[in-house]
Amino acid sequence: MKPEAQSIVCSLTQIFASNKVLDSKMRLLMKVIETITKLDAKDRKKLLSYLVENKRLIARNHQLLFKSFLFNAFKDENLLKEIAGELFKQTQAPEHYHCLIWNILNNLFQNGGNLNPKTVWHVREDCMRPSYHQMMRNILNCVQDTETYHSNGEVKKVAIVVSQVLSILHAPTKNLLLMASGLMQQHGLEVHVINTNLMPFSNPVEYFNGITPNFYDGFVGKQVVNYEDPDFGKTAIQLYSRSPKPFDLHSMVDIWDYIEKERFDVLINLGDVLFSTDYFYQKIPILSINTTRNLPIAWADQYLLSHDALNPAEKEAIDKLGIQEPALNWNLNITPEKGEESFDKTTYQVPADAFVFVVAGNRLGRELDKQFLEICHRLLEDHEKNYLFFVGDHKEVLDVLKKAGLVAHERVKSFDFQQDLRSFYAMCDVYLNPFRSGGNVSAQLALKLSIPVVTLAEGDVSTSLPPALRCQNQQDFEHLALSLSRDALLLADWQKKMAAVAQDMPSNHHAIQTLYSLIVGLAQKSAKKQEATLSSDYNNAKAVS
Repeated sequence: MKPEAQSIVCSLTQIFASNKVLDSKMRLLMKVIETITKLDAKDRKKLLSYLVENKRLIARNHQLLFKSFLFNAFKDENLLKEIAGELFKQTQAPEHYHCLIWNILNNLFQNGGNLNPKTVWHVREDCMRPSYHQMMRNILNCVQDTETYHSNGEVKKVAIVVSQVLSILHAPTKNLLLMASGLMQQHGLEVHVINTNLMPFSNPVEYFNGITPNFYDGFVGKQVVNYEDPDFGKTAIQLYSRSPKPFDLHSMVDIWDYIEKERFDVLINLGDVLFSTDYFYQKIPILSINTTRNLPIAWADQYLLSHDALNPAEKEAIDKLGIQEPALNWNLNITPEKGEESFDKTTYQVPADAFVFVVAGNRLGRELDKQFLEICHRLLEDHEKNYLFFVGDHKEVLDVLKKAGLVAHERVKSFDFQQDLRSFYAMCDVYLNPFRSGGNVSAQLALKLSIPVVTLAEGDVSTSLPPALRCQNQQDFEHLALSLSRDALLLADWQKKMAAVAQDMPSNHHAIQTLYSLIVGLAQKSAKKQEATLSSDYNNAKAVS
């Protein structure tokens, strides 16, 4: 083992020797990761092998912390599988399980573009889903069920339940409010948004680089949020938002009490909503929507996904679950605001004839991984007129660019969040999608403006493009990006393709109609099932008498 690797082993042994790994030592671990990334691939592989073989010796009292540290440092998928196996520990408290499953979900989300789909599948379907359902059964077995629910098949009052609502600048929040607005304006429903805030605001399991949920203090308690959209106009939306605090069983009961008091006809879960609506499964119809190709983990009567086809493994899992096949190819499109005026490249010391690649997102500090940044280097090296614009959290992006050796590059520009992204895009030629799960709203706006979107086949952004326009691997991604910058005819052809994709996008009115039809169908099925149960109970009682 080389001296650099030996030094890393010594540092880790010292850090993990104490009974408690303090925050100061957590910061040291981040420094160790920086050192590990500087090793060549062969030395990293040898070091990982040694650390895995000796993990019990090095970190006897902090196994989960050590495994999660190793995954963050080496991105080895076997480590993530091993961590997911911890979910099956029968003795852990709900608070610990809650923290663990959310951190694993966060690892899947942040690394989604770089993980083998089979690994993601194994972690979600073989570990997370069965262990979560068992945990919820254990919890619900301790709860006295006294409430009776009766449905007449009508849908008048709906709750959209989410784990997090942030400011109106946050794309998922816009999507959520657009959905509520559409159901209210187009179908006259009473819609409540329930922000559970049931995310880990503490780290009782000592997960390395644990999830740190954002919190928008403008949404606390019960209030009305005024939202305006070009498709549905002005809407006043009722929002109930729990204060963020460490998870316990009382947190779940708070949500259950609110739902019981309001007597909703249908519950709509948006994304992975955990520990929130399972109590009402098969009492109140539940529709679960996800903008990725993953089936949400919590119990639901019907699923609605954004991707366009199920693969054989997904169909097999759905059959095992005994649920109806999900509705597919469903998306809401955030309608771009009218730009006040087009931005000018020369304002930012960029030549008017520069070719600009743009990268946009809320979480770029975590999404700009090594492979993507290496491609960025090669794009800059290919031609002196190639520029890179990053739009997101300016401070986080600068930190990543500095580590990647890009921050001082005169053809790399970092911008904070843009209120008028449409006008900003007037400077851009190609949208590059990092290897990530999110980003769909910024990509949809780009293709509506006929800006070519370069993306892999995985993640939210890919759902906005037909399969033929998705890159199958990182080599194809880089080749397409370079080709678009070199070939004006190819660029023009892709601009036409983007315009055609935007033209073919189903309208939001159509998407809301699809959603409404689904929830009405669920309510009617629930009413028929209740009617059959009541009839059976009556006949049994009559036979006994």
